[in-house]
Amino acid sequence: EIIGIYLVAGRWDIVLLVQVANQDHLHRTLLGELRRCPGFERSESMLVLERHAPTAQSAIAHALEAAAESD
Repeated sequence: EIIGIYLVAGRWDIVLLVQVANQDHLHRTLLGELRRCPGFERSESMLVLERHAPTAQSAIAHALEAAAESD
């Protein structure tokens, strides 16, 4: 069910990417698993509506643009 774990900077410390079948499954996952973890204080749920995987070409172009901006 947890398909990604990311340590992040900013508002949150950890982002979990969770795949669930429906809203009830999400509710059971939050109440039954995540909220029982030591140190768990709060959560915010977001839904992925559409996923866009970057192509190698667009990733390279983005990296080049970022490098040019830092010069």
